[in-house]
Amino acid sequence: MTLRRLVLLRHAQAAHPGGMTDHQRPLTERGRLDAAAVGRWLAEHDLVPDLVLASDARRTLQTWQHAQEALGDPVELSPQEALYESSPATVVHLAAAAPAEVRTLLVVGHQPTMSAVADGLVDGGGELLARVNAHLPTSGVVVLELDGEWSDLQAGSCRITELAAPRG
Repeated sequence: MTLRRLVLLRHAQAAHPGGMTDHQRPLTERGRLDAAAVGRWLAEHDLVPDLVLASDARRTLQTWQHAQEALGDPVELSPQEALYESSPATVVHLAAAAPAEVRTLLVVGHQPTMSAVADGLVDGGGELLARVNAHLPTSGVVVLELDGEWSDLQAGSCRITELAAPRG
């Protein structure tokens, strides 16, 4: 059986400048530093993704850009309009369609969707899942493991192994 890892990343801290739509909001300086810290954390925990799906919002794309720079090696990025203001079912559908060669898939998205995805996919979860559900901060990373194929993603099919909020 193949072990797959689904890494859920809430975008880093974003600014609230006037005159911009929510979709256009950029990262703050703290957000840029925290996103870079996420990249370092992923490398240190052997969680460099094979593929990244990201909401097409400016702040999510910038989050991955700064994380990627800290990782060094390029990773394929697939911006997804469907991940902006998405439902947990949309995230699961997109993840379930990941290519078979992808062992670690990272999804950069928004709250409360990221927590809801973890809650729906994890069987049990205990204290880590309770913390995710209580508050997933900006730059929060949730690592789920799945034994099987991406198409096997469904309610209760994963276990939660890591929860972190790297800071720059």
